[in-house]
Amino acid sequence: MDQAEMLTLIGGLYKKLVNDVAEKVIATMNERPAIVDDAEMRSVAVAVFEELIEPALEQYDPSDLVQQAIDDLDLDSELNEKVDTAIENYDFDDKVTTAVRELHFEIKVR
Repeated sequence: MDQAEMLTLIGGLYKKLVNDVAEKVIATMNERPAIVDDAEMRSVAVAVFEELIEPALEQYDPSDLVQQAIDDLDLDSELNEKVDTAIENYDFDDKVTTAVRELHFEIKVR
């Protein structure tokens, strides 16, 4: 799945959630016509949103979509190529020679 398809899917989920919240807020406002304060209206909207978001997110498991998006990036082959290049360009002989030259040891007679 490419990024556009993923965004479309997430956009659809968001649109449905917003519509559900709006419908429920309007129904709640009709039940309680005494609400005229913006802060109270916001608190109703937040409560409704929280009530609806949890079940919606429980039904939505994006792990397969995320894994597919990662696979589509083809990072494994790119990473392997970079590792291979780094290994080819690494001068093991020089590193080993330098390490051996820097070794210090003592011989003690017992």
